[in-house]
Amino acid sequence: MSTTAARPGQRSTHDPAPAARLPRARVVGPVTATRSLTPTAHDLLLLHHLSALRHTPGHHGQQPSLPAWAHDHLRARPWVAVSRSPILVGRSTTPTQPGRRTPNTVPASEQWIPVTIHGPQRHQELSAFAPRSTIARVMRPEDLLHRLGLLPATRTTRIPALHVLPSVDEIMTRQGLSWGPTGEVAYELASGAPVTRPTSHLQVLLRAPQPLGRNETAQLRQCLRQLPAQIDAEFETRHGAASLTEYAASTRILTLHTENGPRTVTDPWHPDIRAQ
Repeated sequence: MSTTAARPGQRSTHDPAPAARLPRARVVGPVTATRSLTPTAHDLLLLHHLSALRHTPGHHGQQPSLPAWAHDHLRARPWVAVSRSPILVGRSTTPTQPGRRTPNTVPASEQWIPVTIHGPQRHQELSAFAPRSTIARVMRPEDLLHRLGLLPATRTTRIPALHVLPSVDEIMTRQGLSWGPTGEVAYELASGAPVTRPTSHLQVLLRAPQPLGRNETAQLRQCLRQLPAQIDAEFETRHGAASLTEYAASTRILTLHTENGPRTVTDPWHPDIRAQ
């Protein structure tokens, strides 16, 4: 009996967990910068049915097991971050390479979200796939700031990357920009795990569906530099993300991080336009 592919947003997060094997994957779409029911890059996902989480295999065949540290960490704090990679869908044991399609592909019953598992140690990081039906909650970067008050005062006053969040919000509000923290700060705000270190940089994501002015970004960068924390800001277009510092420096060529890897562009909002 044939099946039909689920449209983004059609499957409820309360649907039964998928079969224990990761489907043979085909690409159904990018993890884009637009707000939708589909999780996007840098979103944090709270998962249930952790047994359905699958480590990204490096070869065809049996799925390798998650390492012990990943099992232990997820059991205590089942949060993962969405990676900037294609969403996969299908019914097999191993995903195909992103962008590859096979003739007469069987429509899938499950979407698999590319995620990164961050462990308690800096070197503990693992790529994986999470079935969409196991997502209990999605926290976007711009949804996290209000959770700052849930952290102990000893954290928010002594850790620079946490302490400057209200000041960054004031600057972004004046500029009329939608933004949120990512990286260690985002994970701590979502999960409560004290992972942000005194030396941690504050990673910031700006939503920029429309082009930003060079002068505007240069002024914004200057304001951020005056704060008592190292801030690494990037802006997200519909095609990927680019460094605010690189763009503000009026660099003619800059790097756009896309679902298929980095590429050099002249215009991050129209990446297919070639330099004249």
